[in-house]
Amino acid sequence: MDWQLWIERGDKPVPRKLLLTTTDDPSRPQHSVEMSWTLDAKQPDSTFTFNPPRNAAQIGITELAPQNVSQR
Repeated sequence: MDWQLWIERGDKPVPRKLLLTTTDDPSRPQHSVEMSWTLDAKQPDSTFTFNPPRNAAQIGITELAPQNVSQR
């Protein structure tokens, strides 16, 4: 896979284009994505607040103790 990331020059250098080329196929198919940005967009804090569905359940996470692994 070959990839190119095109970045805009100037005061706000943001990615503008991603080009992926499959190199192990003789026809070298490509996929291209062009990006546009709204750099001054305003989002309320509620946009980033997690609101679980009613039937959601919290899953506990348990830290595992390290185990001795013998080297062979």
